[in-house]
Amino acid sequence: MTTRIAHVINFALAVLFLLFLFPGCQQREFTLIVIGNEEADGAGVFVNGRPVGTIAKEGEQDPQFSMIFPKGTLTVEVKKDGYLPFLEVITVTSQISEQVLVKLARDTISEEKQSGASADQPHRPSVPANSKLPVCPD
Repeated sequence: MTTRIAHVINFALAVLFLLFLFPGCQQREFTLIVIGNEEADGAGVFVNGRPVGTIAKEGEQDPQFSMIFPKGTLTVEVKKDGYLPFLEVITVTSQISEQVLVKLARDTISEEKQSGASADQPHRPSVPANSKLPVCPD
């Protein structure tokens, strides 16, 4: 697995070197790199509404996903069950790569609904049966 990562890094460095060697050539694509927190491991990555992959942890690095896309405006979405969805719109015009940092947060409202607590019913404090409320005259 680490050999594969080393090959990917070497390839990326070779591409960058060639780009600097031929500055007149404009690349029409860029590498999208989605880096997530620990909770993002296993989350689905969607670009412009289409599923494109999964964030995965490899070795000691944070979970991440990368893929080449044409330059322009992209909507990047990260979804995982039990977590709020992450959404970011990016516009890439001249970069070779673009990083999107994702921090997923637990969806506590959905968890409450699943555990039986209803958001439609307000919490009512219990009142002792022998208590009397004061009556205000009109």
